[in-house]
Amino acid sequence: MFKLQNICVQHLGKKLLNDISLEVTAGNVLAVIGPNGSGKSTLLKTLSADLHPTSGLIQLDGKPLHQYSKKQLAQVRAVLPQSASLHFPFSVREIVEMGRVPHSGRSLNAEDKRIVAEAMAIVQIEHLKHRSITYLSGGERQRVQLARVLCQVLNSSNEKRYLLLDEPTSALDLSHQHQVLQIVRLLAEKYNVGVMIILHDLNLAALYADHIAVLKDGGISHYGAPDEILQATNIRDVFDISVDVAPHPSHDCQLIISNRNTATTSKHIQQSY
Repeated sequence: MFKLQNICVQHLGKKLLNDISLEVTAGNVLAVIGPNGSGKSTLLKTLSADLHPTSGLIQLDGKPLHQYSKKQLAQVRAVLPQSASLHFPFSVREIVEMGRVPHSGRSLNAEDKRIVAEAMAIVQIEHLKHRSITYLSGGERQRVQLARVLCQVLNSSNEKRYLLLDEPTSALDLSHQHQVLQIVRLLAEKYNVGVMIILHDLNLAALYADHIAVLKDGGISHYGAPDEILQATNIRDVFDISVDVAPHPSHDCQLIISNRNTATTSKHIQQSY
């Protein structure tokens, strides 16, 4: 598992993360939610070793994260940032194949090719495999990048793998948002992948996550199962918005319904007149 103990990240005298402790376990989906600027992307960058904590300890399967080489990390965890732009005319298949480089280098064997085909099938982009990435829409590019990181974590063995996703649904339409989250569930349940996913949509978090961590001002304000965390009072305290929470009509989870009037909006309108 990924285990964070009392993680702090400081930059220019400001604490971006403050005393964060949580776990990302194989076979489970952890959704991280919170207002803009609460530290969600900083948390993901710290887990992916792009940022180093000022204090605290991060362990991956019992070993301190800093003791892994870049290649070793790339073999056990994959990262999908908010934007992964490519301006060279690689084909979709070539980009997806990049996910196997940490495992086999540039010479793909039969198993690598099988995994590439499986990843493209899971994300439903086989029909795009010969297209250049430069001619795809933003949503299509996001799905190609998702297939690439799937290639990185898919494996014929049952070894633990981890996937870190930073708002992977932001450029997608409603149907493909659910497709991506269904893939995330598949990875956790079938392939024993531990997933941390940053989301803004609370209803997606309620529907697909095993656990939710709520960040506010760089710290964890709430952590637990979705039905424990996604309560109207918690959401109002963190997001400063009034909501109703009701049982979902089709699934065993909550449905969060936002109201038209919020405390923040009302204050802003009153101050404007």
